[in-house]
Amino acid sequence: PKASPTKGRNRLLGHMNKTPTRARIAAPPDGSPMSPRDDGSVTSGGTASSSMRKTVPLYVGRSEQKEWAPPPNSCVFWVSRLHKSIGGCERCLHSATPRQRKEFERNHHHHRVMMTRGGCSRNCPIFPRQPDENPVRICQRCFYDTHELKMW
Repeated sequence: PKASPTKGRNRLLGHMNKTPTRARIAAPPDGSPMSPRDDGSVTSGGTASSSMRKTVPLYVGRSEQKEWAPPPNSCVFWVSRLHKSIGGCERCLHSATPRQRKEFERNHHHHRVMMTRGGCSRNCPIFPRQPDENPVRICQRCFYDTHELKMW
């Protein structure tokens, strides 16, 4: 007798038909669940006695708000549409290897070189330009890396 093609496949995939058992979350040994307290902290029921339980305060956020000031002599904003056409980021191209640059020139893209229209204004002290030169073409990541500004 000839075996059916699905019979062998079912035998091979038989382990997939079994329903997995659910992992149980272990409760604390004394049987008490984790419970919120009135003061905003959380206690966990452990093996220690109730008088020795630790309370952990919940995270409230930043403790102090500081005024942010840009570094002196720096561009504050990345201009997203500074150039009319899209091109490779100058800093990404500078940090690329010669082989990566050749591939970028040949294919007009490379995964290590970001394509962008953005850049710094012409009066940027980090990337100075002459009046007859185009402003620097730089991606957003390289802008914030070089200007030491906080992105988020």
